[in-house]
Amino acid sequence: MGNNIVNIIRFYFYKIFEKLIQKIKVKRKKIVTEIPNSEKPHPLIQVILSSAKTEFSSDELDVLFGIDYMEQESKKMKRHRLLIKLNEIHPNLITRVKDQFDKRKAIFKVNKV
Repeated sequence: MGNNIVNIIRFYFYKIFEKLIQKIKVKRKKIVTEIPNSEKPHPLIQVILSSAKTEFSSDELDVLFGIDYMEQESKKMKRHRLLIKLNEIHPNLITRVKDQFDKRKAIFKVNKV
């Protein structure tokens, strides 16, 4: 009887694990970015262009990109990759300029065309 219970528990764990793997595969498919030459603009470009501001600090850009919850180094790398991707899709949309008051910081200017 104890062996049957162990087998039943193994079966349920197997099924749960199988469902988790399927969910991960579905999420990976959703993460794939859209083709740059597609007619539909990237959602981040829509968010940036719909904003009334034309200059953003790093922290403001992180909130806009939805990466403000990450660790500092992770945010920096993710922001960098997103900016590269956005500039491939829409060249010169965002330019990086040194802050006048603190040269260690950058201001990101949006060129709305």
